[in-house]
Amino acid sequence: MKKNFRILCLIFSVTFIFLFPLTVFAQISINHLQVISLDDSSFPNVKSYLSFSDSQGFPITGLDKNSFKLTEDGNPIGDYSIIPVQNTQQPLAIVVVMDVSGSMAGKPLKDSIEAAKSFVSALQTSDQVALISFSTKPQLIQDFTSDHDLFNVKLDSLIGVGDTAMNDAILDAVGLLETRGERKVVILLTDGRETGISKSTFDMVSSEATRRATPIYPIGFGDSDKIGLEKLAKATGGVAQVKPDSSSLKEAFKNVLDFLRNQYLLEFTSKLMADGKDHNLAIAADFEQSTTTIESSFNALPRPINIEVPGLTGRQEVSGKIELSPQISAPSSVQSVDILLDKQSLVSFTKEPFVYTWDTTIVPKGEHAVEIVVTDSVGNIGSRTYQFLIIPPVTISIGLTEGQHLGGKTQIPVTINAPAGIEKVEAFIDGQKIGEKKDLPFDFDWDTTTVVPGLRVIKLTATDLQGFKGETEMKVNVNMQKPNNLLWLALATLLVALGIILPISVRNQKRRKAIPTPLPIAIDEPKPQTAVLVELTGINPGYTWQLNKPQLSLGRKKDENDIPLAGASASRFQGLIRAENGVFLIQSLNSTNPITLNGDLVLGEEVLKSGDQILAGESEFTFQLED
Repeated sequence: MKKNFRILCLIFSVTFIFLFPLTVFAQISINHLQVISLDDSSFPNVKSYLSFSDSQGFPITGLDKNSFKLTEDGNPIGDYSIIPVQNTQQPLAIVVVMDVSGSMAGKPLKDSIEAAKSFVSALQTSDQVALISFSTKPQLIQDFTSDHDLFNVKLDSLIGVGDTAMNDAILDAVGLLETRGERKVVILLTDGRETGISKSTFDMVSSEATRRATPIYPIGFGDSDKIGLEKLAKATGGVAQVKPDSSSLKEAFKNVLDFLRNQYLLEFTSKLMADGKDHNLAIAADFEQSTTTIESSFNALPRPINIEVPGLTGRQEVSGKIELSPQISAPSSVQSVDILLDKQSLVSFTKEPFVYTWDTTIVPKGEHAVEIVVTDSVGNIGSRTYQFLIIPPVTISIGLTEGQHLGGKTQIPVTINAPAGIEKVEAFIDGQKIGEKKDLPFDFDWDTTTVVPGLRVIKLTATDLQGFKGETEMKVNVNMQKPNNLLWLALATLLVALGIILPISVRNQKRRKAIPTPLPIAIDEPKPQTAVLVELTGINPGYTWQLNKPQLSLGRKKDENDIPLAGASASRFQGLIRAENGVFLIQSLNSTNPITLNGDLVLGEEVLKSGDQILAGESEFTFQLED
């Protein structure tokens, strides 16, 4: 019984010893995953180039998205893409470190030079390459250049002689790359090993290269230190190749370029907010039942949002209805658009279209500020402010002066400002429509002989293409017309007729002289009255003129008239006011610029009554009798 138990324990122990390492080792990755570069300048869109190689350093190619998993700050990333690429866009800065010790003389050095030339010929024009040789001590043969011919000339100048100060040469190469912005690479070519004459040790070289993120790709042949080269490559992120002889060096150099070019392009859209902080990025790659994981970081950079509204400038006049349709360029999808007028909300949008029709007619005229504020899905905020001077949608002006005297056929000049365009313009005289226009010019012809002389009201209305209206009106004086006016022709005919009838009447009176006439009946003479003119507008507004002379003159010349008149339409001698038989009479002296009494022209003499309104030139008066 005990014997059987011991046999079972032994079987279990042996099984455990053999199977446990297999379980553990199956979980240990033997592949190498490296983040070559990471670009977070377009956050939330992040882009990275990855290098994935096997245990011998050869690229693992042909994998798809399903072979990778990503997390940011521990949370899975679902929106990403990974594709194999030949990365020729990323420029390289390469230092070729060439062993020129005595053992390299002859065919080894010749093969090494030809392999290096072949490698350089396959580089891009944006790549830079430098050459350091080493024997007893390192020497910079050629600083960084993209001139392949120059580099080849320097290669041809190398000769093999001396000892092997390999550590110092590698350290010089790492230092030469320190300030380069391209992808840094050191290619070490040697047929031997460090002979102990370098000032630096292997550990110093390995530590410095790792600290400065400079991978070393050793190529060895002959008596090279295979274990040391592989250790150096693994520590710095490079790949070591050890060949049996110098005839395989071209292939080794080509492999290095394949290592550098064969990559995976990773692109993803982060769900984090743009807080300006660094965040963890973990990438896991599966290949042949082995999972390789690497961690890196990216910054959630806040970025600007650009806003433009077509047709708007920094400051401009606006009127009527205008369309605010902002064109937005944001790092991520737009979450909200807010439009504010003078810091007060006009409208808010959370989805497209972001279009608002603003009716400026309901806003007080003058200066106003409209601000458009945009927020995207990761918290970026942008704003754009426009300054506006709000004006009426339609303004009209008449090219005449208030109270101007007009006669005959004249033109009413019209000027209109309507940014939206004009639908129609209408003209009215004393409320009666005289015309309508839809196109320039908007001036109207007016035959004043068709209206009664005196004060008349011109009114203009304009309607723009948005339906907004503007109007203006003005009073003008229509002069007494020349004989071609039928009304005044008829009056003249009447006066002529009176001129014929009156003499005949006088002759008839003479014939009746012989007939005795009855004595007149005595009646009381009317008591003389006094009167004044109160000036309403003119040269002396508010002044009271005493009509205390038998006759007073009205006219533009102050020193030649009793009552001076204002305005260019006033005549030098325009009228008279005289007292006769207890009444006051007013008379026009100039038919071109007649005096108006209560809005009617004074054609001859008119009797004045208390309260009468008199307009002469641009002076207005009220006539008042005094007790």
